[in-house]
Order: sequence, then C-alpha cells, then structure tokens
Amino acid sequence: MTGPVMGVKGRLAGMLSEVPTMAEDYSRHVILAKMRDDGFELSLSQAGTIPLMCWQVIDKAAAQAGALQCLAAAVHYFDPSEPARRFAAEVAVLLPSEFFTLDIRSRFVGWINAMVEPESLQKYYQQATGDDSTAVLTDANDLVRALEDRFDEERSHPLIVLAHEVAVRKHSRQITQEARDWCRQLAGLIDASRHDGGTEEQVKLTALWKKHPFRRRPDDTERATLTFLLDPYVPAPDAGYLLSAWLYRGEYPPVQCRTRDEPAKLDVIRQDVVQQLQNVIKQLTRTGVVPDIMLEFFLPRSLLDHAVEEWVASGTHVTLGTEFVVVVRDRDRLYDPILWRRWQQKWNRVARSKSGQNGPFSRWITCADAPCRSGELYPKLLGDEIIALGLTFPPHPVTEGRYELSEALIAGTPVVVWPRTRCQHSNSDGARTRCPGLGFQQRLAQELSGQRLTELPLIVRQLRQSRAANGQTDAGLALLWDDADRRPPTAEDFQLDAPQYLGDT
Repeated sequence: MTGPVMGVKGRLAGMLSEVPTMAEDYSRHVILAKMRDDGFELSLSQAGTIPLMCWQVIDKAAAQAGALQCLAAAVHYFDPSEPARRFAAEVAVLLPSEFFTLDIRSRFVGWINAMVEPESLQKYYQQATGDDSTAVLTDANDLVRALEDRFDEERSHPLIVLAHEVAVRKHSRQITQEARDWCRQLAGLIDASRHDGGTEEQVKLTALWKKHPFRRRPDDTERATLTFLLDPYVPAPDAGYLLSAWLYRGEYPPVQCRTRDEPAKLDVIRQDVVQQLQNVIKQLTRTGVVPDIMLEFFLPRSLLDHAVEEWVASGTHVTLGTEFVVVVRDRDRLYDPILWRRWQQKWNRVARSKSGQNGPFSRWITCADAPCRSGELYPKLLGDEIIALGLTFPPHPVTEGRYELSEALIAGTPVVVWPRTRCQHSNSDGARTRCPGLGFQQRLAQELSGQRLTELPLIVRQLRQSRAANGQTDAGLALLWDDADRRPPTAEDFQLDAPQYLGDT
C-alpha cells in the first residue's frame, strides 16, 4: 500500500467517523445492507471504537472498484447531515470514475506524473481525446481526472490512449512494457465495471495496438494531414478570408487547430498557415520518428488559381510545395451535398485506376483547344471513367471565360493537375510546337508513365523539388486532390459536433 493512499484513507476514515449515523449500530447495519444489495460485501466487526470501525470499512471499500462511491452514496442517503455531505463530496473528488480502486488510481497518477512533463499535459490531453481541455491542467491528477469519465464508443478509452501515447513518445523498452501493462489493466477494469461480462475495451485495445504499434523503426514516419479551410468573409468581401484548420492523424479523431474568426488578407493567412505547420511539426516530432505532413487547402473556386504551394515557409526560398505534399481542394463543392454522390463514386475509383498512354490521367484539355462554353463540357465529364483530368493552362475564374475546371468539379472529378503559368500565344497550329502548356503535358505524361494515380501527390512534390533545384521559377504546378472521404467536421455543414479549439497546436 502506498504512503499517499494510506494518508487518503486515514483522512476519509476521520471524515466518516464524524458522520452521526456511523455512531449507531443499527444505522451502520442498514448502510452495509444497502451496499450488499448494490453488489459490495463489506463484513465489519462490531467491536472497537467508531474511528477504528470507520477505518476498517474505508480500507475494505477502497480495495473494490466502485465500493467507496457506493458507500458515500449510502451514507449520504441515510444521513443528510453536513459531515455526510462533506464525506460524499471528498469521495467524488478522489474517485470520479467507478472502475478505479483508490490504490490503483494513485499508482497510475504517479506513473503519469513521472512520464509527462507539466508543459506537455495539454498536448497529451489533445492526443487522448482529439480536442482541447476547457479546464486548467496543472498536474498529472488533473489530466487523469479530465480523461477518466470520458468514453468513446468506437475507440479505446482516453486513459488507455494516454498510456499508449506515453510509450510512443518516450521510445523506451522499459516504458513500453509499463505502458502495455497499464493498458491491459485499464481495459480489464473498465470492462469489469460494466458488469455485463463483455470485453469491449480489451477488443478495442487490440485494435489500437494493431493500428498503432508501440515499436517503431528508426526510419519510421508519422503521417498526418493538416487541412485548412478558407471562407470568404461575406459581409465585406474585400476584407479577406476566415481560416479554419484541422489535424488528421491516423485513427485519432480530427483535432481542430487555431481558427481565425476575423477576416484577413492572404498574406496574413499565409503567416497563420506557417505558424500552424510549425506547431504541428513540434507536436509530432519525437526520437526515431520523422513527421510526414500533407497540407490540404480548401479554397473557393476564385482562389484555385492562387499558388498556395509557392507560399514561402521559411527564409526567402523555402516554399510549402518543395518541403511538403501540398494539394488544393474545392471549397464550393464541399458546401453542396447534391454533388457529393458523384464525387464520392469517382473518388472510390482512384485507388483502382491504372496508368495508360497519358499516365494515370483520364483526359487532357489543352490550351490549344477552344475554350468551352458554360454547360458544354460538363456532360462529357460525367462518365465514371473520368476521374483524373489534366489541364495545360491555369484555370482562371469563370469571369475570365474559363469554365473547364468548374465544370469538371461539378461533374465529380476528384483529381486535376495544371501548370501555374499561362501560355503567351494564340491557339494557332504554328505556335503549338513551342507551346509551354503542351510541353507541360508531355513532360508530366513522361514522368508519370507507368505510375499509379495514388502516387500522384508524392510525384508532384518530387517534380516541384526537381524544378526548384534546376532554377525553374516559373514552372510551378498545382494538384487538386479532393479526398471525398475526408471532409472537415463542421457542425453547420455535416450535422456533427464541432471539435473543440486546440489552442496553438
């Protein structure tokens, strides 16, 4: 028995001895009878002083998960006095959940205290739950208290995820074994507290270990996606955009990052994006693990022609697109549920697509083709086989007469690629041999020859890196990679609970 637990039990026994009902033999018998009815058998010697009997009942109740809470409820039920109320309140503070015994909870809090630095309490809470704590976390006891009464029907209990996360971050064989033991013990305690003979938490623990194994090789990567959503500020369009962000990491629930509730120009938005990225890198970096982060930008269609992958991330030359996989997504389609079905159907075909003469692209539209009229291209792109479209020109907004990208998006096309520079020539056959756009098509088809469509984001990053290394400052390329399975969990759009604010992470 640990020293701190002995002190706590002594304090509880002292508080219980002050309850008037405990001084009466018959009242004590009634309280113990009620506990038996609730499934807790506490035999109690009637010989000795009141403080001694109170110590005995506290000692026996503390060894059974849920028994102390049952005792407190019975005492307060039969004795509504102030001492009984204080005793019940103290037990509720010490044991918020019914699956811990007093000793096991004390040992677990002590282990977490040794593993988690005070400045990392919030970070561990975020990883265990997927959102931010509204309470101030000052020590390990606060962290455990904030997590123990939270349950997840689909994923492991947050305390189990917490123990698992400690092992992953510490990268120590001894700590890994300790974490594994705690995960097993917690899963067993939680299942036992449900009194239905089930092993639901233990089954979820097995799934957690399978998806997120403890041991990582030195060259392992932590894959994550940082998603940004830019919304035009409707009351004053010239004021700029609102920014929301989420971090997707494996099977963990998405975590909402800092949002911008006031409109800002794109240069300020860029600074926010870089700051969010820096915070996420710090969060994911640990010994032996390299963070591999994809950046997604949900943009209004009027901004899809804006080269976000060329935003400077560090110094004067390091851009987002040369360091990370950067893709753009269609914000407008996100807000139109009628278009989701075809979009989802086509996205489901991406993984099964094969590379052909034009690489993995289903069709190319070139700058030598006559611009389409509104509604002309849409029916031609409806077929299920049109899932990846190549353009040899940047799709300027429809106000400038280019409808190709807009109609492809309405038709459900999930993948589109295009260059960032426009050809400076007319659509005459004599100029086509020197056309930068057609040259872009030829080079890309060659680069992607034999490659699967699923590899496109990584290949595009490699192309950006190689072109930057060759000094091609005007040869940027954009990739629309619109994953229909990942949509921001906003309550307004999808009737889901809005994730909590994650602070600066």
